[in-house]
Amino acid sequence: MLNMRASTKLFIFIVLATFGSMLAYALLTKNEFNKGNFLFSHTKRSELEMYSVGRLSNFSHVQVNGTMEKHDGSGMLDTKYWRPRVMIVEDTAIQATSAEVPRRIGSGVHLKVDNDTLKVSFDTKDTLDSYNYMSTTFRFALIKIKTPRLLSVNCLNTHVYLYGVYRNKIDLTMSHGISSLNDVRCASVNIISNDYSKVKIDFASRIGRLHYKLCNTDVFVGKGTVGNFNNTGMDNLSSVNIVDTMGTVTQVK
Repeated sequence: MLNMRASTKLFIFIVLATFGSMLAYALLTKNEFNKGNFLFSHTKRSELEMYSVGRLSNFSHVQVNGTMEKHDGSGMLDTKYWRPRVMIVEDTAIQATSAEVPRRIGSGVHLKVDNDTLKVSFDTKDTLDSYNYMSTTFRFALIKIKTPRLLSVNCLNTHVYLYGVYRNKIDLTMSHGISSLNDVRCASVNIISNDYSKVKIDFASRIGRLHYKLCNTDVFVGKGTVGNFNNTGMDNLSSVNIVDTMGTVTQVK
């Protein structure tokens, strides 16, 4: 009899503790989301972190910037081979779906809520209808914020193409020379051209090894291409991952 009572008390305690931790987690992550500083990245589904944002109807507009992924080996510099991705997990089904459009991309993915309809729209250079998901509650699969890793590339003329979306300005932490890692500084770069999905930036031409990493929190670039550029085209291209993070989720009042 005593063992049964002890087991019942233990079961009740476990249930209450579980619900309490779930409630605390939901409140904490919701507050974090309201700060608008989540970085959103495409990665393996097993690595996704779940953050509940509550009912999206609480927000007038939720915007996801810069989530881009190259999905076709051909046409490397053609933006039609780049697409945005949004991992959306429905609260009831707990199933991840991706909203993707293999078309020319503008400034990113937009989510809007009209009554109980979540509209996932894309800014494109072509006319594109929105994708509608009927539900009242959604979760986003978001990634923990990761520190951009220092990358090292060999190049002569350090012109760099970055694929992604940026806000304000692009700053890079740069150092020149093979053994000059201690000479790291934040340097602005000249944005030569920008069509939202492709940004060409230009460093001062130098010979040797260029070490760089993104150091401005307003920059969200997923992939880049580094190589030598001339009037006739591009040579010796090599794809590199610029940063682990590929976008940000912001709340717009």
